[in-house]
Amino acid sequence: MVSKDDCLWGDEFFSTYMEHARKMSYNNDILHLSGALSLIGQSLRDVYLRIDQQHIGCRVHPFIVQSSGTGKGSVFSLIQKVSRAADIPFEQEGTASTAGIMGTVKQNGEQREGELAGSGFVGWTEAQTLLKSAEQTHSSDILEVMNMAMDPSGKVAKTLSGGKLEYESNTSVFCTTYDPEPNGQLELIRQGFLPRTLFFYRIMQEDFYDEINEMRDEKIPRSRDSHKRRVKQIDRDIEKLANTLTYIENTVWEHGEQHRKEDTYYAAAKNHIDYFYVDEGVSLNPSPMMDEVLEDYSINVRRQARPFKTRMMNKVFRIAACFAAVDYDEEQNLYVSRRITGEHVDKAMSICKRSFKNTLEFIDDYSTTAADNDLRQIERKVDAISKNNGGYATLQELMAETYKSKKELKKSLATLSEMEKVESAEMPIQAMNGEGKVKPANQ
Repeated sequence: MVSKDDCLWGDEFFSTYMEHARKMSYNNDILHLSGALSLIGQSLRDVYLRIDQQHIGCRVHPFIVQSSGTGKGSVFSLIQKVSRAADIPFEQEGTASTAGIMGTVKQNGEQREGELAGSGFVGWTEAQTLLKSAEQTHSSDILEVMNMAMDPSGKVAKTLSGGKLEYESNTSVFCTTYDPEPNGQLELIRQGFLPRTLFFYRIMQEDFYDEINEMRDEKIPRSRDSHKRRVKQIDRDIEKLANTLTYIENTVWEHGEQHRKEDTYYAAAKNHIDYFYVDEGVSLNPSPMMDEVLEDYSINVRRQARPFKTRMMNKVFRIAACFAAVDYDEEQNLYVSRRITGEHVDKAMSICKRSFKNTLEFIDDYSTTAADNDLRQIERKVDAISKNNGGYATLQELMAETYKSKKELKKSLATLSEMEKVESAEMPIQAMNGEGKVKPANQ
C-alpha cells in the first residue's frame, strides 16, 4: 500500500515532473505539462465528472502538431518511465490501422481486442501515419474508432464481417506529429477528432534550433560520475511520481467502493466513480475566454472552430480535476482533494486558452490556399528575423530562410506591402538588391 508521505503533492508534483522532462526535451513546456496531466487523467480513468446528467471522463488526450526536429519524440520518454513505474501499460508506437487499434473478429467468432482495449497509453510520435491511414480503404473508419475510445464511456462497438466487436476502452491517447501537408487537415475537426483532444500547434523559427543546440552543448557531461548522480535522483523522483498516481487511483477506487453508480441508469461505464465537486461560485464556462480570443479571427475561422465550443468546457472541467487530484484539501484533511477550487479552474482555463489559440492558428493556416500559406510563412520570417536583427530583415536573409529566388521573394513582399503587412526601409521593394531591408508594418 502506497503511503501519502511517499508521494508528491500540489506544485511539487508538477515542478518535479517538469524538472526532469526539461532535461529530456528542451523548450517544450506545454508538451511536458500535457504529459503530466495525461498521467493524472489516466489515474482518474474510472472517475466521471457530472454536468446535470451528462458525464465527462477525466482522461486527457494530447495532440501536438510541431515542427520536425524539436524534441517531440523525447517527450514520451518520461511519460513512459512514470507510467510503467505506476503499472500503467504504455505503447509508444501504436499501429496505424483500424484492425490494429480496434481489434478483429474472425469468421469463427474468435475475437482479438486491439490496442485501444485496456487501461494504459497508446502513443504515436509521428501521428501522420495514423491520419494517412484514414484515407485508405482498409482503415477509413480509424478516426471514428478513435473518437469512440476517447468519448467518456469509451465504448468501442463495431460490426465486422466475423461478428460484433464491443468493449470499453480506458486508454489515453497521446499524439505528436510534424506540421502536415495543407490538404484535408480540417477534416480532423469536422469528424470530431481534434475537438476531443488537448490540441497544440507550434511552428518553430530558425532561432529555436540554434538555442536548443546551445542548451545541449552546455549539458554535455564534464565529469566521470555526473551520470551516476543524475540517475539516482531521477529514479527516486520517478518512484514518487508513480506513487502519487497509484495513491490517486487507490483513493478514488476506495471512494467508489462505497458510492459506486454501477449497474444503474446513471452509470456511463462499467466502473463509474463520482468523486469531484466544484466550489460554490466557481464558473467553468469558457465562452467569455473563447469569445475574446475569437475576436482576432475571420468569420470563416470562427465557423470552423464551433465544434470546440461545448467540448472546451469539458476540457476545463477535466484538467481542473487533474489539478485537484494532486492537491491536499486542508479543510477536509484529504489528499486527492475532491474539491475543485477557483485556483484549479484558473490553471485549467489558462491551458485551454492556449490550446484554443493554437487551434485557431491551425485553422487559419490550413483553411487558406497554398499561395496564402506562402505569404504567411514569409510574413513570419520577416517578423522573426527582424526581432533578432535590429528590427529589419534583408532580402538576402529571407532568400536563405525561404529558399526562394530574389524575383519570387520580391513579388511576395510587394503583395505583403500592399496588404500593409510589411514595409521597405530605404527603397521600393521591386528596386531592392540583396541588402535591401524590410520590416513588419506594425513595428
